[in-house]
Amino acid sequence: MSEEQGQEPTVQDDTTTAEDAQAEALLAEAAQRVDGGRDGAEEREAPRTFDEAYVRKLRDESASHRVKAKELEERLTETEQRRQEQLDAIAKALGLAPDDAPPDPEELTRQLADAQQQTTAREAELRTLRTERAAERAARQHGADVDALLDSRAFADKLGKLDPSDEGFADAVSDLVKTAVEDNPKYKADGPAPAASSADFSGGTGERAPRPTSLFEAVKRATGA
Repeated sequence: MSEEQGQEPTVQDDTTTAEDAQAEALLAEAAQRVDGGRDGAEEREAPRTFDEAYVRKLRDESASHRVKAKELEERLTETEQRRQEQLDAIAKALGLAPDDAPPDPEELTRQLADAQQQTTAREAELRTLRTERAAERAARQHGADVDALLDSRAFADKLGKLDPSDEGFADAVSDLVKTAVEDNPKYKADGPAPAASSADFSGGTGERAPRPTSLFEAVKRATGA
């Protein structure tokens, strides 16, 4: 019994030593895995590096964009200033605003539009008057019946297409009246045709009774004035 009791501690020591060695091996393996994972993470998290020339190119492009943006902003500011100066000059010229008062762009725009409409209306009225007088002179020259011509929508339409600003406008009106008389005898006036004249025949003896309509109105309808 004494010999068996003396041998038991030896078996226990061998078993403990083996377990310790196995534990140390496992710890070492775990530590190696941890170190390996840390190294891999460090490799994955390593910052990217770029070529110096590429970085310089990006910086130059960025600087160029900033310069262009500044130039565009300066041009826009200059354009706005010129526009405001033009509006100020127009307002002063038209007497719409005193020298020390800034003009109202909306009011200027409205007044300019009204002025343009008035100019267009005056031009249309002048065109109608010139056409009317040319037609009356041509009617007297060719012995045409003005009343009959006024009743002709076709004649009025053709007359309205002529441009009084053309150099040969008077001749064109004369040819138009002459052709109308030759093609349709009903346009001929009774009796001999009076001598051509630019005088006003609105009164005096021997004149016809006032017409029920005016050539002015007929031309006005034809030209859409």
